Amino acid sequence: MTSHFINPTLVQCRIPLVPILGETYQLEMATGEKLYIEQICHHPSITAFLLEGDGFTYSGSYQINAALNGPNSVKGWKEGKQTIKFANDGAKISIVDPMLIVSGLLAG
Repeated sequence: MTSHFINPTLVQCRIPLVPILGETYQLEMATGEKLYIEQICHHPSITAFLLEGDGFTYSGSYQINAALNGPNSVKGWKEGKQTIKFANDGAKISIVDPMLIVSGLLAG
């Protein structure tokens, strides 16, 4: 989960989840948070997740995209909706990730 990152060392899920087989990933962290991840579509690859903690839930789904952006740059972005909900006051935060453009790859 790119910019809102779940550390792969913590999650320790080294292979992609296969939606056709109904594979999911579930983890209860030492601090009590519970993480659920499922690959809900294979082409395009769409991942859904839910992180439940003490007083909050962070959930959503996303698809990671990349494309050439002219002759000398690459762009990447994550499409999808992500929401953090707080139990104590019912507040919600919606997150939209920015597009990343890297230029000067072949010639400065």
